[in-house]
Amino acid sequence: MEKQSSLVKELAQLNPLIGKWTIKGSFKNNPDKHVEGWEVYKVIDEGSTLLCEWETITIWPKDKDVYKNSMDIVYDKEEAKIIGSGEWVFSFNKGVLIIENRNMRFTGTINASNDTITGKWEVKDKSGKWNYWYDKTLTKIVTV
Repeated sequence: MEKQSSLVKELAQLNPLIGKWTIKGSFKNNPDKHVEGWEVYKVIDEGSTLLCEWETITIWPKDKDVYKNSMDIVYDKEEAKIIGSGEWVFSFNKGVLIIENRNMRFTGTINASNDTITGKWEVKDKSGKWNYWYDKTLTKIVTV
């Protein structure tokens, strides 16, 4: 049985994210390069904050890059948006998750059982056009 979230109503659309997810990613333009790792979303501060912690490992045949970080996700009343670390805008509507800042954007679709999100990361070029970066699949493994 899944634990009920206690997120405040302004963050309630992010309820499907709560839990631990594995990450698998692939690059269409480089089949020898892939991403793996995890993300965890936890309710803190009496439901007014969603803590996101993650580790991604980008692997090439002869190298790897490990990136580990965390961010607090809150509702910004002035902007009337859900914001992570002061720069990432989150929205989750009708099964589509969008996480973006000025330079990067993830767009993913969650399945009917809320345990898999499939999407892609894009980066913005100098002209302001979004360009494909890599595909990413998140699979929920634990509800926290």
